[in-house]
Amino acid sequence: MTRIDDEDIGRLTTLLNEIDTLPASSCDDGFKRWRTKTGMLLASMFGETSALRARFGELLWANAGFDTGIDANEQAFNRARERAKKILAEALDAAIFMQRKDTGLSQESGGEPVAGDPVNDKTRLTDLSPMGVLNAAIKAVPAVRFALGVGGIAAVVAIVVLWWKLEIQLAVFGTLIVLVFMVVLVIFSALSGLGAPALTPLALVLAWAFLILTVFAAALFASCAFFDWPKTLPCLLRGECAPHATNDNDQAKSRIPPLTSNAGSTSIAPPAVTETHVSPASQNCPSISLDRSNDTMGIPGNVFDGYGTAYMERRPEAGGMWTATGGGPFHVGWIFPVACAGRYTLKVAYASEDSRASEVVVNNSVQLIALSHVTNTRAQSQWFVEGTIELSEGMNRLRFHRDQPLPNIDAVKLEKQ
Repeated sequence: MTRIDDEDIGRLTTLLNEIDTLPASSCDDGFKRWRTKTGMLLASMFGETSALRARFGELLWANAGFDTGIDANEQAFNRARERAKKILAEALDAAIFMQRKDTGLSQESGGEPVAGDPVNDKTRLTDLSPMGVLNAAIKAVPAVRFALGVGGIAAVVAIVVLWWKLEIQLAVFGTLIVLVFMVVLVIFSALSGLGAPALTPLALVLAWAFLILTVFAAALFASCAFFDWPKTLPCLLRGECAPHATNDNDQAKSRIPPLTSNAGSTSIAPPAVTETHVSPASQNCPSISLDRSNDTMGIPGNVFDGYGTAYMERRPEAGGMWTATGGGPFHVGWIFPVACAGRYTLKVAYASEDSRASEVVVNNSVQLIALSHVTNTRAQSQWFVEGTIELSEGMNRLRFHRDQPLPNIDAVKLEKQ
């Protein structure tokens, strides 16, 4: 940066007066010469890295989108023209002030900001509040404004974490992924703003690729949420994936036999549960079955003997399964003895035509989110491995809870691991 004299001020005044006579086209040779001279003069007077030079260099004189028609480019040019007027007017005021004080900009000279300086007054850190520092940083280094975008992304991820109760690792990973996409979009925006015909195919390919990727990802997420394919939503978000059934357990997933009728009376057959092989360490810890042989038909809207069952009853029209009745919240519960404390595999026979993820409450503590599988009908149940729960020796309480109606639940089997 050189000392500012009357000749510099005169040249800057001439360029400011010429701006209204420029043709509204970024391709015009006269405009290109004017822009080059203006940029060089601002760099000479205030420094190549000054805020005024940077703001002038960031002006977009042509439309940066896909609409490259005459009207769109003319509108973009006129907007840039008005902003250039303001920048040059500020530059002229700063030049007159600096000439009068016979000093350069404090950022370039290394001195303290001069009182009354129209440029330095905008970036002076007199306000040491977080927003004041951030605004000053954006004025000094315009690229810092992208920090606001990063903060917005982090805020969105934080909302998702609090609402969906995801782990912090997933939040950090999600933020990094979104930042990668932001970088690509910024590059795409910069390339499209160049207006070169050779870059148009590249911009179109990138736009279509991201559109297809976004639609494909959204379709897979919706499939996980509504159809449990290729994974269930709890498995996708929390890693709570049920293990695949082995050959020894294939029969356990068969449907519960339908109701049988004798002499006009209806009786409910207990669910068929196949005993599975247990390891030597678990031979003295028998599996636990909670089914029609050891629970009650239930009383809608009440709690039966403290089992924690409410607004659910076994109904013949639902295949004898526990089904919702009343206004909820809905609970199905059992109290049962456990010989061996430890971790048990939770298997549940139930039916549901839509995904109804529910809380698994063990001894008044939520240990799982389960029962999210979908079956062909609500009248015939299937066995599903829902995960692992922790039981203590002695009497234990297990119940399923959901504010909205639960799936139709038939039986539970607990196997020591």
